[in-house]
Amino acid sequence: MLYEKTNYLNPNISYLINTFIYEYDISKANITILYQEGVIDEQTYNRLKSVPRMERQVTIGYILKKKENNDILKQGICNARKALFESNNIQDYEVLSIKNDAVYVIGRPLYNTVFGIVEFTLRNIYTSFYSINNLEIYYAYNADGSEVIDIKGINNNTLELHKNGFLMILKDLCYQCQSFGPSQASALLKLIYEKYINLDFPINIYREFNSLSLYKIYSTLNQGSFGFESIDESYKNIIDISYNENILRELNILFIDMIIR
Repeated sequence: MLYEKTNYLNPNISYLINTFIYEYDISKANITILYQEGVIDEQTYNRLKSVPRMERQVTIGYILKKKENNDILKQGICNARKALFESNNIQDYEVLSIKNDAVYVIGRPLYNTVFGIVEFTLRNIYTSFYSINNLEIYYAYNADGSEVIDIKGINNNTLELHKNGFLMILKDLCYQCQSFGPSQASALLKLIYEKYINLDFPINIYREFNSLSLYKIYSTLNQGSFGFESIDESYKNIIDISYNENILRELNILFIDMIIR
């Protein structure tokens, strides 16, 4: 059954545009499940609810060193997902993604979200989605003009390196497609692509948009490329721009697919 999966992405969906995507996850999942399953007592549970997140994670890490406790946690989260799926009659085609205790549902909110002390909280509502280069891009443009863009495949600390870099390009393209359609988005992407390959952007745009997020520099001596955490504009003539270039190419393929459908 689909609810048994801890890491799942719908293989039939490469993109969604102007479609509501509801992200639900278990509030304080680890300590809630551990308390529900009797691994920790009520006093410990109440204490861990109120301590800073880092302290809570350290304590949980210590508890989960025991394989038995880790297995109990995994099964408890699976049981919670099962309750969510069954009580809301969630069909496989409605599930975009599962990330352990988080479930991304397409098209409708869920009304049965509390099961004993376990509560699935609505964390985000997205309006577009793209699957590119082993990355999942979740985007929302809200009625008040605010934007949200979340990336699965790059942790939040690393993503900060792209805040004023390649992430801005992706956000602009997501907005263009959602607001004005794939033809306009493809036209904008063409302009961005030309500027990108001509090295007309600031150097931070060329940081590779992946989990390592390094700058790749060609070495003629070793006939390869090497990663650097920081470089300046003087390296532009030897920078490897192929990684982000490929993301732009793949994104344009998706835009074209939307146009011809």
